[in-house]
Amino acid sequence: MKYLLFITLFVSMNVESYVPRADWKTNKSCHKDLRTNDNYCFEIIELKNNNGSNAVLLLPGLLHNAHIFDLDPENNISLARYIQKTFNANVYILNYRFVGSATPSQKTNLDDLAREDIPNAIDYVFNKEKKKIFLIGHSQGGITGNLSLSGIDLCGKASCFHKETAQLRQSKVKAFGIFAGNNKLHFLDKDNPLLTAAKMSKHLAPVIKKLDIIDIESFSQIFQKAGQFNIWSSLTISNLVTPETRQHLFGRSFQSTTSPILLQFLDGVLSKDLKTQNGISFPSQSKNIKIPVFHQVYSEDPFAMPKETKQDTFDAIGSTNKKFSIIENLSHEDFLLHPKLHQLTKPMFIFFNSL
Repeated sequence: MKYLLFITLFVSMNVESYVPRADWKTNKSCHKDLRTNDNYCFEIIELKNNNGSNAVLLLPGLLHNAHIFDLDPENNISLARYIQKTFNANVYILNYRFVGSATPSQKTNLDDLAREDIPNAIDYVFNKEKKKIFLIGHSQGGITGNLSLSGIDLCGKASCFHKETAQLRQSKVKAFGIFAGNNKLHFLDKDNPLLTAAKMSKHLAPVIKKLDIIDIESFSQIFQKAGQFNIWSSLTISNLVTPETRQHLFGRSFQSTTSPILLQFLDGVLSKDLKTQNGISFPSQSKNIKIPVFHQVYSEDPFAMPKETKQDTFDAIGSTNKKFSIIENLSHEDFLLHPKLHQLTKPMFIFFNSL
């Protein structure tokens, strides 16, 4: 599928200030970064009516906060509440250290999220629930969840991987679910929007480095200046998703990232291999993942195309109990944006229930 990126101009996102929902229980967890020695805090959002028999921790994607999984529950648009009801689950959502009302941490990269935020969040939910949890990540959340369960660790100031670390983290996780999430960022389609954006943005790296925390408005303006296109147009294609819901998607759930994370993604796209800060390929260590894995992708998703994602991400996972599922005629975020599309995630929870 070809994406005509140069025909749409940037449109203001009308992003709202982050406001937690009144019925959320927000738990702040503070730590000292092992690499930088900086203090930071992330947040764990807990849904009300958490009296289920399973426990699920949800990891948002790039630039998103917890609202992406609980976008508009008044209109039944909430994958988190669908999971809570369908899977009889106590649902928790991670706000990384630079989204929500968490403590900003400008130096954070993807390695840090996988090595610290995610394992500490797993520990939080595991200790609260007193049982193994189900870990589910969307997009970046799937990538960093994979990296974390692969055993990313710290050797001096550099990232490294230990099987023992992977085993310890997996001992607290019953199964891992991935929505989209391509660990290699290798795209066969030369017109892929992320590849096009990365090529045009490489000259803006000095500007990106100066921004530290990158809010969604700045992010959009970077790509507008790079090529005058709207990168968001390919996130959702379903005619079930209303303009009002798209506005909620942009206004409520998009928030921020950091310049090291953005540059890590851009470098990964350009090199066709997402890597740690010291050059270790993300998929190369996925063989350490031995717990059950369910990976769902979408046929029209330009950021995690099925063929490349199966080859570069799913096939690299070491588990002998894993399943790959393709949903037709949807893109990267459609499944989050309508009650009927939430139902397409049910095979993941049927798989989980079979364990």
